[in-house]
Amino acid sequence: MDKQEIFQYIDNQYENMVSVLEELVRIESPSAEIEGVKKMAAHLDTYVRAMDMTTKKYEFENAGPCLYAQTAPTELPAVLFMGHMDTVHKIGSWENIFSIKDGIVRGPGAYDMKGGIVIALLAIKALQHAGYNKRQFKLCLAGDEEVAHALSKGQAIQAYKDAAKHTAVAFNCESGLVNGDIITRRKGGGVTRLKVWGKASHAGNAPLAGASAIMAAAKKMQQIEGLNDYEGAYFNCGKIAGGSGSNIIPDFCDVTVGIRFATNDDYVKAVENVNAIAADNEDERIKAEYSVEAIFNAMEELPKTQVLFDLYSKAAVELGCAAPKSVYSGGCSDAAYTTMEGVPTLCGVGILGEFNHTLQEYALIESIKLQAKKIVATILALPDDF
Repeated sequence: MDKQEIFQYIDNQYENMVSVLEELVRIESPSAEIEGVKKMAAHLDTYVRAMDMTTKKYEFENAGPCLYAQTAPTELPAVLFMGHMDTVHKIGSWENIFSIKDGIVRGPGAYDMKGGIVIALLAIKALQHAGYNKRQFKLCLAGDEEVAHALSKGQAIQAYKDAAKHTAVAFNCESGLVNGDIITRRKGGGVTRLKVWGKASHAGNAPLAGASAIMAAAKKMQQIEGLNDYEGAYFNCGKIAGGSGSNIIPDFCDVTVGIRFATNDDYVKAVENVNAIAADNEDERIKAEYSVEAIFNAMEELPKTQVLFDLYSKAAVELGCAAPKSVYSGGCSDAAYTTMEGVPTLCGVGILGEFNHTLQEYALIESIKLQAKKIVATILALPDDF
């Protein structure tokens, strides 16, 4: 199979794929705008069916769907492309919904991560055009990734678990780092809550008859942050609400607690420790409950992750790029769920750019070609026993 001919096909398809990107960006799809995410999924469903891929949608009551597409099964384990269709930008946030100037593309999700979806489509199309049929291609796109799958109550993760079956490698086409480095490991993290109940009483007439939920919560917050291990798991008690007035002993306090963790074992131990803190109340009038609102597991490196990264790095160098570095990121992504299923995964192989989640978000439009070529060359270099 002539790699240069495949690269030429990618170059020839570039203008067409820029048009596809514009179509996707113009379909505004914030996580909470379910109809927008459904429209994205329907548009992509039509597109990949034209690529001879069969599709399945995972539907949810209060979240946009997941789209799962695949080519015909093969004896060798598959190659999975993954990502998400939702964005963080509210509808109407961008005055100019899509623009390209001096090689810079802007628009809601152009960088995070509709450009990555286009790269996945282009890589699959290029290999199909060349007649590649050694490995099945899978494409799995979530609809509520930007909110840690809180809208689907974590059920969207099942799509990745299903896609990971009989799969050799995964490419998470998330926003690419502008210098071309690749993420092979990520912290996990999410939003948790500590709720504390006490007993209300008039602060002037009967102060001792009350039990302050706020004071109890304050002690527990000190204990929680006292657990912090910045190489393992750590907490940030970032938002507090409680009480009804300065003359009333507060009977309730609600604390939003951010959590980050290096490994999934760290997460399990951390939650156990905080549950113990919540349960430990000297005053029987105090009750506390700790719960997880939304969570991303950690993306952990697997034995074959480095081998996959080395293949990708070699492909990048052969294309005239500097050798990428392997990055450990504090941010979270769905790559966690493929690595948890034992699939070595590279994350951040999507369109190159910066400033995702802001109105300054931009991507380098011509990196569509380069990033697709890196992925294609890596797939072609995969040994049969991978």
